[in-house]
Amino acid sequence: MAYSFAGFVCCSAAGFVFKPAFLGSVVAALSFVGHLPGPGVRGERRFVLLPSSGWARRKAEESAHESTERDVVGLERYFADLASFVDLVMRDSTFDDSESQVARRITVAFFLLGYVPLRYSGVERTLEFSDGDDRILVRFRHREGAAVNVTIPQMLAATMRHSGVSRGYLFCSPGLSGNAAAFAAEHNIRAYTIESMNEWIDRTLAADYAGPGGDILAHLDALKTFLGGLSRVLPEHRTSHRSRGPRRRHSRWW
Repeated sequence: MAYSFAGFVCCSAAGFVFKPAFLGSVVAALSFVGHLPGPGVRGERRFVLLPSSGWARRKAEESAHESTERDVVGLERYFADLASFVDLVMRDSTFDDSESQVARRITVAFFLLGYVPLRYSGVERTLEFSDGDDRILVRFRHREGAAVNVTIPQMLAATMRHSGVSRGYLFCSPGLSGNAAAFAAEHNIRAYTIESMNEWIDRTLAADYAGPGGDILAHLDALKTFLGGLSRVLPEHRTSHRSRGPRRRHSRWW
């Protein structure tokens, strides 16, 4: 562009002495104009001397159409995800459900309360959630059998102290023993059986919480990824003992 401008100046000056030199100034001027940035849409530029209003309008319409199509596809995907989340929490949990189903149902219930899942620890068997300010720890034990002894709430309380979390939730399907329930109450741990968990989730759904603040679509993507991770690390299927012959002792996952 600098050379074109310099050629234009030189040819124009020479044209005062030698008239044909004006032709050179015209060529240099066209070259200079040709290097000027014309109007641009979506990274594509139009030559500055060509009509641009109709071209720019068509490009803008194409861009808007493509953007709308992407948004529609995205919304359809989110609607499908929401339908799967709703299906997960609407059905009451039973002892025939897998550990993965129960863990994912608990995760979605806390999500509806405004808590985003942060991590899952297979060693400590805990889920960690945050609403941006407050963090909570959740431990679950889904199996049949006798009430859980004090060891489980003690382990959750130790994890809470280590993580700096003051509030915990313990979902033990068969319930807690007397000592375990007393310990949980003393250490700000709310305990639920499978029956009281179903009631708690029903109340959560009836309260119509808005979920986490901020970009809800981004949160839904994070939730979907987190639930997928739980499905990979936790048992997904259980065979109902009612469909078998003589009942055998269940293997424990804890």
